[in-house]
Order: sequence, then C-alpha cells, then structure tokens
Amino acid sequence: LAHTTKLALLGGGLLAIIVVVAARPIVVLLGGEDFAPAASVLRLQGPVVLTIFLVYAWTAFLVADGHRRALVRCMLIGLAALFATGVPLIAQLDAEGAALAAVAADVVLMAVIYFAVRRVGDGRLGVEPGYLARYAVALVAGGVAALGVLAVAPAAVAACAAAAAFTGAAFALRLVPSELTALLPRR
Repeated sequence: LAHTTKLALLGGGLLAIIVVVAARPIVVLLGGEDFAPAASVLRLQGPVVLTIFLVYAWTAFLVADGHRRALVRCMLIGLAALFATGVPLIAQLDAEGAALAAVAADVVLMAVIYFAVRRVGDGRLGVEPGYLARYAVALVAGGVAALGVLAVAPAAVAACAAAAAFTGAAFALRLVPSELTALLPRR
C-alpha cells in the first residue's frame, strides 16, 4: 500500500503539473483552436489528476481487502459533495463552477477513502511525513521551473521543463520507490 501510494503521488503529481501548465496546448491539440477557451476549465481541474491516482490506488486496496461497504459509503459521500458544491457553483460560475465542484468533490472523495484505508490494518499508509515534505519540494520545483520557462517560452515547453524538474527532484530526493529505480537501465 505504501509503495502504491507513493507511485500514485508521483504519477498523479507529474501529470497534474503537465495538465495545469499545458492546459491550452492540450485543449488545442485535442479539439482545435476553437476550443482554446476551455483551457481555463482544464487548468482548474488539474489537481483532480492527482486525487484520481490516489483514489484508484486506495479503491483497489479496499476492494482487495474486502471492504466494499466502506467503499460504497465513500462513493456516496463523494457524490453528495459533488451535488452540494455543483449546484451552487455551476449556477454562479458555469463551466468554471463545474470544474471547481469536480475538484471539491474529488478532494472530499479522496479524504474519505483515505480515512477508510487508515481504518484497515494498523491505521497507517506507510508514507511518512518526511516523504510528503520532500514530495512537496518536488512539486514546488516543477512549479518554479514552469513559471521560469513560461516567461520566455510557450506553455508546452514550460510543461516539459516542469515535468523534468519534478522528475529530477523526485529522483534526487529519493521519492521514487526502489522497485521502480531497479527497472531503470544501469550505465
């Protein structure tokens, strides 16, 4: 569970940074220039990429460990959060409101699944606070790289720089589990 959570944090963080920084190029690539205004909505939903990775990892754990009822309760709470935030936010902010409601609901879902997983076993995920602090540093490194490159280059280039900075920091800070680093070719 600890290694799965760490991999979810790394994969979700990497893709979330890319989505936030390169939202416009992604939308234009997928839908054409006519859809460029939707980039602001995608940018707002960037954090959901990280929560989705964690929710899937923890959901698989709950299912495998036979805690389906707890999972159903979590999903119902997430759905209720979506309605509670979606109705007023969509009424006030249209598509941006829907994006914010999705983020809020996914954060609630992630939180309730986190607590459900912690109730199983010894109450820990095996991801120590020091790891999370180093992870935050890697995220900041990606964000700083993106901001620095955005000043002089297009968003797609900034997203690549952010991804490289995050990945480099993840390796330098020893965030990548040994099972993954063992798969990398040696010099």
